[in-house]
Amino acid sequence: MNSWAESYITLKNKGAPDGLAYEYGFVLYLPQEFAERAMFQFVELKSASDSRDEEDAATRLAAAKKASEIYKLNLTDTDATNPDLRKLEVVTQTDGNVAVENDYRELIGANGENELGIDSDNYCAVLQKKIYTSTVKSTFSTYYTDAYGVDRFIAPVAVSTVKEMRFYRITVNLSYTPDPTEYVLGGGENKTFLFRLVLLEARDSEVFTGETFDYSALWETDESGAYTVPKDGAGGLPITEDKFEIRWKQAADLSYVFDNGNPVMEISEKNGNDWKTVVPRVCVGLTTPAKISVVFTQIA
Repeated sequence: MNSWAESYITLKNKGAPDGLAYEYGFVLYLPQEFAERAMFQFVELKSASDSRDEEDAATRLAAAKKASEIYKLNLTDTDATNPDLRKLEVVTQTDGNVAVENDYRELIGANGENELGIDSDNYCAVLQKKIYTSTVKSTFSTYYTDAYGVDRFIAPVAVSTVKEMRFYRITVNLSYTPDPTEYVLGGGENKTFLFRLVLLEARDSEVFTGETFDYSALWETDESGAYTVPKDGAGGLPITEDKFEIRWKQAADLSYVFDNGNPVMEISEKNGNDWKTVVPRVCVGLTTPAKISVVFTQIA
């Protein structure tokens, strides 16, 4: 919840220097339940080579040219004629009055001299009416019972299932600046932005308590609905951390072992041989799809 997901976006105009020029903006597609609890930020980098996987605060600031404020959906200021429209608003604190720190506050400056302006005066987000079918990865805790009868956590496991959801389409337009060509991409030019996304408020607990480990996403069934064999390929096993290995438990005759009709799972540390029988329990995380697109408008 407290860790920003970051993506680098590089825009390139491969045309001739005296050729076509374009203005541009960004369009985000976020699932409703996530979008209404998330916040995001854009950072303009000095060059495409400034993108890094890991960097300290000083290096991060040195690589940035401008940064936006942190934004979220405004869920209270709605359009009377279309309640699915939303504006953006600047985030300064959570609903619990906990201050939200902007890592780029020093760069932006007290008077916004290096602020990457985003249009938040107009309705720019819409909750789409269409219901989409998308893949969601659900992560569960797993436990084994030690020699003393104590249940101990060992590793998270994840399984992907298909769910129906609605999406927000959020259009992010950069504000005009004193230089009318600053956010115009001419021939041979490129721009790189850092997009940052993270939850602002915790997701509803019902989202997690309603999730159960779905063996049917991993196993074939017979006509009665009983599990028979794992599905082929990676779909036949849950996903776990790199330092662990996972398998379905088999008897001496190589038949699969079941408990109350469900296949039994085993986990061991990678390159180890201490396989522990585990049971997936509560859902501890959900990974939902998100998409970002760039829209270009030819101006010359």
